[in-house]
Amino acid sequence: MGKIMRSSVIICVVFLVTVFISGCQTQSMDTRAGKNWEVLSPIGKHVYGMTTAVLDGRIHLLGGVPGEDWTDPDNLHQVYDPATDSWDLLASIPDPCGGLGWPMSAVYDGKIYLFGGGAGPGLEGSGRVWAYDPDIDEWSGLSDMPVERMNGVAVTAGDYIYIFAGHRLHTPPADELVSSYKYDPSTDTYARVANIPETATFITRAYYNGYIYVIPSLEHEWLGEEVIEYVYSQGVLKYDVAADSWTKLNIPRIRQRTFTLTQLCTDVAIGSKLFILGGRPADGERINLAAYFDMETETFGQADPMPRGRCCGSAAVVDGKIYVSGGFWNDVDDVYNCTETWGYEFPGK
Repeated sequence: MGKIMRSSVIICVVFLVTVFISGCQTQSMDTRAGKNWEVLSPIGKHVYGMTTAVLDGRIHLLGGVPGEDWTDPDNLHQVYDPATDSWDLLASIPDPCGGLGWPMSAVYDGKIYLFGGGAGPGLEGSGRVWAYDPDIDEWSGLSDMPVERMNGVAVTAGDYIYIFAGHRLHTPPADELVSSYKYDPSTDTYARVANIPETATFITRAYYNGYIYVIPSLEHEWLGEEVIEYVYSQGVLKYDVAADSWTKLNIPRIRQRTFTLTQLCTDVAIGSKLFILGGRPADGERINLAAYFDMETETFGQADPMPRGRCCGSAAVVDGKIYVSGGFWNDVDDVYNCTETWGYEFPGK
């Protein structure tokens, strides 16, 4: 009996110690969230599904959806100035449909180029292209893309802007695209380049050392009346600009997710580190994971977690500091109170 009693006491002690350690670890993880992140001035107008471009040290948020109906985008043009921690409104996107969701942007020679997007209401893919001149705060229309698309890639490399991936519709079938082009701003013309090797949407990307790195969230998105099906992407796609060829890097992600804060953004790299922030994994809960892909070593790493889970907004790097704005916390109706702007100094920059 004494042995049984002693054994029971030992088991209870081990259990209590385990619970205590687990609680401490959980508390430690909770207190880490938000470390080195700061809360800045709130965004002027709540929005998600926009594209983000950095020009002359300011962060431009273009288009997106301001309410719960994700098929009804706006033509908003908001700008954040990190130097003064302030928001302002600039010339709206002059799209004839009234708004653009999930458009693509690139910066070239002092101007912002805006490609496609889902034209609202209804979110049918647009082929229209616009250029924004900050000196006169005006937009001008350019030649349409050969193929309408939203939610893809537009990235400047050398004298061209490369356009990859995305899809035409936000209703079934999504009609995901592999056709790829390069756009010449000097002549306002397009030329075909090698097709991206797999369908891709909700993409984080960067140009580094002669290569365009593409980190898609989804290979496929099927939106039905009652069923939403996602096929999550794995690995990294690498485009050799000079050779006009693609390579698939089969590198496991830290966590597969979609709807990140770094999708559709022109500048989310600090040095060789391309950041992937927040998003939605397969279980549906938005997460505060701050990861990066090191384009020099071609490996994934982690930074300090964000203050809380967040998705579908924007991120940008200015002078080596990351800024996050817009999106929503967990459900789309959170967009109305997801107004915090965050700043993050990466310790290893």
